[in-house]
Amino acid sequence: MRAVTAAAVLALAASAAGCDAQGEAEPGEATLTIYVSAPLTGPGRVDGQAVADGARRALDDAGGEADGFDVVAEYLDVAGRNETRFDAVTAAANARTATEDSTTIAYIGELDSGASRTSVPITNSAGILQVAPGSGASDLVRDEVYNDEVPTEVQGTGERTFAQLAPTYEPGERPRPVDFGDLGYEAMASTLAAIGRASDPADRGSVIDAYYDGTVRDSPLGRYRISDTGEFEPVS
Repeated sequence: MRAVTAAAVLALAASAAGCDAQGEAEPGEATLTIYVSAPLTGPGRVDGQAVADGARRALDDAGGEADGFDVVAEYLDVAGRNETRFDAVTAAANARTATEDSTTIAYIGELDSGASRTSVPITNSAGILQVAPGSGASDLVRDEVYNDEVPTEVQGTGERTFAQLAPTYEPGERPRPVDFGDLGYEAMASTLAAIGRASDPADRGSVIDAYYDGTVRDSPLGRYRISDTGEFEPVS
C-alpha cells in the first residue's frame, strides 16, 4: 500500500469548501506543491540555477496549473555549506521538508547522484514522485547492472517512485554532458503532464502511475519515454 497521499490530506482541508462524493479534492479547491532541490549557491550554482530557471519557465508556460489544480513550486538550495555541489545533510533536510508538507505532489531533484542517494529513500518512503534532472547513476533505478529489480537500498518500499531524465551511466563511467536548463524545464513539464493524466491529480500514487505509464513525450531533450525502471529512453 502506498503512503498517505496528498489527496487524503487535501480532502480534509477542502471539506469545508465542498468535495465530490468520494471526498476527494476537486480542481479549484486545493493547491498542489512541487519541490525543486538544486544547488542554488556554491560551486554548482550555475547548473542549479539553470534547473530552477527551466522549471520556472515550464510552470509559467502551463499557467501555474495542471488539470485545473493550482500548482506552486518551492525552490530549495541543496548546496549546504557551499563546499561542494551538494551537502548530504541538506539533501535529506530538503526531502523531509517536502514529505512534511501535506500539499506536496512531487519532488524535482537532484542534479547529482550522491544527493539522490540521500533524498530518494525519504521521498520513496512517503510515496512521492521524484524526478531527477540529473542523477544518472544506474544504482538509483536498478538493483544491479543487468538486473531490473527495484534497488531497495534507495527505493526501500519496493515500489518505484524515482525517474531520471539524464542518461543512465554504469559504475566506472563518467556522466554524459547535459543541458541543465532543458532538464529543469522537462522535469517540471513532464511532472505537470503526469498530474494532468492521473486518475486523481491530487493523489500521489496516481501521479506516480501516470508518470510511469509509458507516454511518449516530445521535449527539449528529444522524443522519449520513461522506461519501466524509471530511465530516460529515447524514441525514434
